[in-house]
Amino acid sequence: MTHEYLMAKGNPPMCQECGTTLTIKHIFEECIQYKKQREELDISHLIGTSLDLNPTNERKTIEFFKTIKILNLI
Repeated sequence: MTHEYLMAKGNPPMCQECGTTLTIKHIFEECIQYKKQREELDISHLIGTSLDLNPTNERKTIEFFKTIKILNLI
């Protein structure tokens, strides 16, 4: 989703809500579009913590991806 453009030799995707480059960091830490979902799922505002490999964070991250409908794009 965020790096597909590299294979296509195109431009990076842009966040429709924020007008900035769409990255995993942006989705986890910055995007106002997903703020409510991050808060509801108690997703850390720090990407390193959110993606830390432990069962609790893994479940939260998967649920977050499902909630924002990007799980199938990963």
